Amino acid sequence: MKKLIALMTTAILSASFITSCQLKYYDPYDEDNAQKLAIEYMKEKYDKEIEVTDTYCQKHGSDKYVGVKFKLEETDNESSDDSSYEVRVYGDKDEHKQYVKCDNYMGIIFRPYLKKELSGLLEKKGIDDYYLEIITSDQIDANDFNFYLNDFDFSYDSNIISVLNDSFFGIKFGICFPKKEFDNISINSIRSIYAPLFDDDYVRIKIKVFSDEDYEKYIIGNDDYSKNELKELKYEEIVFNSK
Repeated sequence: MKKLIALMTTAILSASFITSCQLKYYDPYDEDNAQKLAIEYMKEKYDKEIEVTDTYCQKHGSDKYVGVKFKLEETDNESSDDSSYEVRVYGDKDEHKQYVKCDNYMGIIFRPYLKKELSGLLEKKGIDDYYLEIITSDQIDANDFNFYLNDFDFSYDSNIISVLNDSFFGIKFGICFPKKEFDNISINSIRSIYAPLFDDDYVRIKIKVFSDEDYEKYIIGNDDYSKNELKELKYEEIVFNSK
């Protein structure tokens, strides 16, 4: 009996040792597993089939992750360019496994609603001739432009400003005006529109004013020139809650 107990104890200890080793030596840079997790994640969260185009390994502070770049299996009418879609698969040091932390595909869904909300505030003040563009909406930190956490979601009837205040590190957006429109407003009036809306989010608004002719070129687009070649008549930035 004692011999049997000893054998059972040895077996249990051996199994525990093997399990411990497996947990201890998991690979946070396992690219094959990261691809699998990314494919499952995109199907489960967005019902999208994807084709992985590239992977890379990166260290972010003390965290390690695998970036999984992909394109959609089917054409996505919401975007004309899916070359920068990415899921980031992090290593969990406590659980000794990989998990999806964030993706940037959510921006394709969320950003139009954010733009509509921010634009509507201008129109309520009688400002109609402008072009607003979202530069970044950051839910991770200032270096993770346009990445959204794996549990982030919103309904189409959500209060978008509340979503921002509850979930985001910060946003940056630009507003372009033709001179004829900006002659009737001021930087302070724009500041007063947006200042009351944000709690402690970092917000940067880039204000550009163009001649009426260059403004039309900017918003329409033209292959004969670069937007960077257009000279602003005025450029200012409004910053709230600078970290």
